[in-house]
Amino acid sequence: MVELSIPAYICEISDEERNRLEFLFIKFNHARRRAYALLQRGLTREEIKRKLQEEEGINSRYADDTILLVKALPPHVTFGGKRNQQLLMKGKIGRGKWGELRNSIVYSRGDASKKGNLNMRLVKTNGEWHLRVNIPTRMPEVRRQWIYPKLFIPKKYLERYEHLLDGKHPYSVLIHKKDGRYFVYIQVDVPTEVERGKRVLAVDINASHLDFAILDKQSQKLIAVGKVHMYETLNKRSKERERLIHKAVSKLANIARHFNADVIFGKLRTAKFKSFFKNANRKVHQMPQYKMRAVMRYKLPLKGIHAVERSEAGTSKIGKPLSKLLGIDIHKASAIAFAIKVLDCELFTLTLHEARRYEADGLRLNAGVMKRGGLTAPHQHKLVCNEAPGRGHPSTPGRGGLSILLDRLKPNLAGHIIHVKVC
Repeated sequence: MVELSIPAYICEISDEERNRLEFLFIKFNHARRRAYALLQRGLTREEIKRKLQEEEGINSRYADDTILLVKALPPHVTFGGKRNQQLLMKGKIGRGKWGELRNSIVYSRGDASKKGNLNMRLVKTNGEWHLRVNIPTRMPEVRRQWIYPKLFIPKKYLERYEHLLDGKHPYSVLIHKKDGRYFVYIQVDVPTEVERGKRVLAVDINASHLDFAILDKQSQKLIAVGKVHMYETLNKRSKERERLIHKAVSKLANIARHFNADVIFGKLRTAKFKSFFKNANRKVHQMPQYKMRAVMRYKLPLKGIHAVERSEAGTSKIGKPLSKLLGIDIHKASAIAFAIKVLDCELFTLTLHEARRYEADGLRLNAGVMKRGGLTAPHQHKLVCNEAPGRGHPSTPGRGGLSILLDRLKPNLAGHIIHVKVC
């Protein structure tokens, strides 16, 4: 199962329905802030639900949804954004804009027993989609009111997933208000048939390209290394950048399907990156790695490819000496180290300790000790291999993790090197 978000927006709504929807936004977001404050005071979930129903007049499901949205938030959260609050204090935005930022979402969870969703249900009438929204009323004697604004859903999503919106499957609905428009996101679980591959494709995400390495699961033989070029994402606007990201992930999916491989990708912390060079800071901070991982997470399983997000900590430490020993760039070497980390954690740990020790001791690769051999690097570390001149490149057994790793990788370096450009 993959959670997919279907985009839509409210295309037709009367003035009366708009006023009622705005009333729901105010009530729901005030309840959300109130739930956050009560959670900080240590009240239980049931106590908070009762208070919200009494104070705000919303039903039990809306109250439960507000708690769900705020229970994972850290302390001292500014609803609407701290930066926007500072702009308000400086007089750069007005009270109306500040109120819109604080009251910008309404959320309703899905429920299979309630025909998909109780508070926000998709209804198809005469070939047109409408969103039936439950509105809290100002009058205590009236339990609920309904509005039916017209909804536009892109055709390509309806062709693929309309059967999941018939009420037999649960779906959650999020309405986001921005600049007077209402954007709707329908979150639905899509069943997928994913078969595990015989190989592993490890991805190293960079600012302008995706480097990858493909290894066999059983023998850990290096099958191929390559790169997906997407440098145009650095200077494109958000919509064009998103289109290029989707194309890059589709290219990666085609490669994984061709080699019958599972895709492994890691998480980066670009926010904490700080370099002396301004260009490096700009490239890293503008790296669309969060969007890239989000697209991989749902798009690859939809194409029948098993995708897993793992920690890639330490792979660059190994990639630096490994790239010089193998004669490839550091990003491809880091992708190889990432695949080894997934397949053989013990070997990865041994190699990582060795790489860190060499870096701490300030040792450098010794030039001129050995001859060049094929695609192997012209320099070899004197502590990795104990070789006599003119006798090839056999590694000494038991010397370390890099030596074992080189034994597995060297015979297959003359394999596939793939370069794909996304345009």
